[in-house]
Amino acid sequence: ERPVPIDQVGALAFADGGAVAEALAGADLAAVAVGAANLPQVAIALARGLEARARAGAGPLDVLVCENLPDAPAVLTRHATAALAGPAVALGAAHTAIGRMVPVPVPGLGEPTDVRVEPYAFLPYEARAFTGPRPEVPGLVPISGDFAMYDDRKRFVHNMGHCMLAYLGERR
Repeated sequence: ERPVPIDQVGALAFADGGAVAEALAGADLAAVAVGAANLPQVAIALARGLEARARAGAGPLDVLVCENLPDAPAVLTRHATAALAGPAVALGAAHTAIGRMVPVPVPGLGEPTDVRVEPYAFLPYEARAFTGPRPEVPGLVPISGDFAMYDDRKRFVHNMGHCMLAYLGERR
């Protein structure tokens, strides 16, 4: 174990559209990881943020879409565009392929806010979807070519491997 304290972090409920819009108006980069079924609701808050950026004179907003849905960026973009009520900046919705494991917390082990993760820290994203400069974030890797291979690899090796182990464990 290697404890790493994280600070300067906040969280907002997408139901608090005003706070989300204000945060997005000043953001350099955003990420969405809420489950594919929640993308339509998140898109409404995102649309308000794109409008707030336009009012503030800010540039386009790039969003890392971290969902297990092959067309998640298109779904998010479609819903955000439909929810726009006024002028807005452009949206760059980039697909990602998350393969890092976060085990279920163990009650009584550490602080309630402690999060344990595996050391694997590789997050590829679809670079061509970005509208602005590529962020300099350790482990965040731009993929300029066909991103579908990374998404397929994640689903058919990572996810399918977990599924197979669960079935074999249940059978045993």
